[in-house]
Amino acid sequence: MLSCCILAFLALAASGSAEAACLVDSCANGNETAKWQAAIDSAAAAGGGVVNVPAGVHRVGGLELRSNVELHLEKGAVIEALCGLENYRVVKLSYSEGDWSAIVMGLSVTNVAVTGEGTIDGRGALWPPTPKGFKGCHEGLRARGLFFAYSKGVRLEGYTLRNTACWGQVFKNCDGVTARNITVFNHGNQNNDGFDIEAKNVLIENCVLDTNDDQFCIKSNDPGFTVENVTIRNCVARGQASAFKIGTATRGIVRHVRVENLRCEPPRGIFSRYADGTPAKYLYHLGVYHHPETYPYGFGLVGIAVECVDGGLVEDVVVDGVTFVDGFKIPIFVRADRRAHHHDDDGLKRGEYNVLRDVVIRNVKGYVIGPTASSITGTKDFRVQNVLLENIDIVQPGAGEAAGLLAAEDPAPYRENCYPSPDIYFPGILPAYGLYIDCADGVELRNVRFRTLAEGPVELRPEIVRTGR
Repeated sequence: MLSCCILAFLALAASGSAEAACLVDSCANGNETAKWQAAIDSAAAAGGGVVNVPAGVHRVGGLELRSNVELHLEKGAVIEALCGLENYRVVKLSYSEGDWSAIVMGLSVTNVAVTGEGTIDGRGALWPPTPKGFKGCHEGLRARGLFFAYSKGVRLEGYTLRNTACWGQVFKNCDGVTARNITVFNHGNQNNDGFDIEAKNVLIENCVLDTNDDQFCIKSNDPGFTVENVTIRNCVARGQASAFKIGTATRGIVRHVRVENLRCEPPRGIFSRYADGTPAKYLYHLGVYHHPETYPYGFGLVGIAVECVDGGLVEDVVVDGVTFVDGFKIPIFVRADRRAHHHDDDGLKRGEYNVLRDVVIRNVKGYVIGPTASSITGTKDFRVQNVLLENIDIVQPGAGEAAGLLAAEDPAPYRENCYPSPDIYFPGILPAYGLYIDCADGVELRNVRFRTLAEGPVELRPEIVRTGR
């Protein structure tokens, strides 16, 4: 019976029908949403407690945690997400990117937890990226994995999160978040981030992430909420966008961020829309510079990205200890700008700070696969301030003679008002093979070395270029 449903789903998906997303669930056995929500509510009514989910498959729509309740997934327990927003509560929040729904949600709660050795499976491939009648990928029309907003004391530990329809784990205006020993494999749809952090007093440690978008992403949308005291340590980042990123949304204040001991590796999963696992055409950053047998699932774009492009203030960021184990294109991207395109349709306005300063990136080593250089760049009106690079040792392939001569003809590219991604600002290679610095003040380099492979293409560009602007 289920195989017939999958075939029907694939037929509708190929035709672009939005209704295809829910077809499998109409044939599935059981909807346990009410059962588990009642258990959560009962525990909360008793003053709090642990709701144990036993081994087996439990299909649910959106569950809402209550204060003082822990949802514990026992070994072998699988929470499978129902498809279609009709199975979820959809909320609108101020200073927020779109609408919100999630498999597990907590709104204005205190002392909550999701723990255990079980799995949360978002079944994201069954959700159409763009429902009929809409343009773009519309993150708000696909359920996130776990979402907490305006909450205090959130603890996440031990479980595996797989294939959500959108972002994986999101914290908005939260105070006190701990996430540890979590495995994320998120290649089920578009916008499959690992963690999206808009919170303060956050600790994320000992997590392994493999996503087709950003792995760790810090954002700021609310000018009245300061994102601060965020620590990410002893984690593995595999993916097809940024391993660690501050941005894209940077409208308020982000400060006191620490990243320690981050290992960056190639992704091990590919974006797939269809229920039978057939790969779709949409992919982030496929392997351009190497053969597909070397990087069958593409590669990461940026290891360390620190951006401020929406008028915000980003300061006191320390990244200490990053190892590239192949599979990323660009080690470092620091960018200050005022992008032209932003979410006016969400009522989100630019901040009034326009400051990116006091960034330290040290103890970075390893091999990256692209000849595009690292960069620290601002604009003539919005300059990067005070960046220290220390103990950097990166090996990368050369660009080749023809590409090097072409880069020399445009020694100081200047672009502004773009979406903050290096392949948009600098679609070709840069005048330097290692580090390009433009519209930046107080950039200090200590024991910094960028090297090219001796057996690779020739490299005619200098190691480091400062434009003097």
